[in-house]
Parts: sequence; C-alpha cells; structure tokens
Amino acid sequence: TLTRLEITSNDGDGINMSANPAFITLTDLEIHDIDVGINFRSSMNDIVVRHNHIYDTGGSDGTGTGEGMYVGCNDATCSVSSSIIENNWIHDTKNTTQGDGIEVKLGSHSNIVRDNVIYNTGFPCILVYGTTGNPVNVIEGRGQRPEQAEDLGRLRRQTARVPPLLDPAGERPGPFEEGHGEVG
Repeated sequence: TLTRLEITSNDGDGINMSANPAFITLTDLEIHDIDVGINFRSSMNDIVVRHNHIYDTGGSDGTGTGEGMYVGCNDATCSVSSSIIENNWIHDTKNTTQGDGIEVKLGSHSNIVRDNVIYNTGFPCILVYGTTGNPVNVIEGRGQRPEQAEDLGRLRRQTARVPPLLDPAGERPGPFEEGHGEVG
C-alpha cells in the first residue's frame, strides 16, 4: 500500500507500475505537475487505486501525453485485469498532447472504474478500448462537467451505469441513478 504522499515536479510519470505487480493499493495520493499521473505499464492484476487527486499533467513544458491514468499498453501488449479505480479526482490535463482522464487500453479487462470526478481534460474523461474477448470492464458513475458529457458515449463494448452530471457549481450530486446497459 502506498498512501498519503505528494508526488510532484518530475516531468515523468507520477507513479509507474511495471514488472507485473499484483495486489497493490494506491490511496490518498496527491500527484501533480508531472507527465502521466499513474501509469500501469505492464500486465498486472488486483490493483486498487482509490481517493487520489491528480492534476496539472503533461510535464512542465506541456509536451507529454498527460493522462491522469494510463491503464495497460498499446495494442494489448500488456493488460490490466481485476482492478478497481474509484473515487479519484482528476483534472487539468488539457495542456498536453493528449490528456485523457483515465485511458483503459485494448486488452485490459474485468476492471471496475467508478465514481471518479474528471474534468478539464484534453481528450475524453474516460476512454475504454475493447477487451479482446475477455470479460468487460465495468464503468459506473461519472462526474464530468456538462461540456464533457459526450465522453461516456465514446466507450465501446462496456457496461455502464451513468449518474447525473456535476451541478454548475462543480459539486457532486446526491445518490447515483441506477441503470446499466451496453454503451457504444
């Protein structure tokens, strides 16, 4: 477990998990002024990422990709499975070359992404690719600002339960609405 740390100003990844880790918890971290907040850069399973604050990504010159969380690898060369990403606050990823809030790469599967508040991103708040025939990722709850509400529509072949948007003051709404189905 890694908890209650501030990680800042390295122009690289705030946290880079590699070498096939398992059963790791990242909680109550403040990660900012870095390139990628949390980079899941190899195959791994049973990772919990909860209650973290990630902002001002992309590196000091804004030339980095700047994702809040990058989950898996391009072209399914690695996959993240059976993990939970929940109750994180990710914002201000716009001044980068990409800047997704949470990007779940092709081949990653059986993950739960829920109740994250994400806004002011350069690319989608949550972007999830296919699972290459493995069980789906579940996306529950969201808290994007209204101008980024279309982002959930970019999910493919995933199950989603969609709550109301943040109110104009940026506050989270009350209990989430239930309901789910295929989004695509």
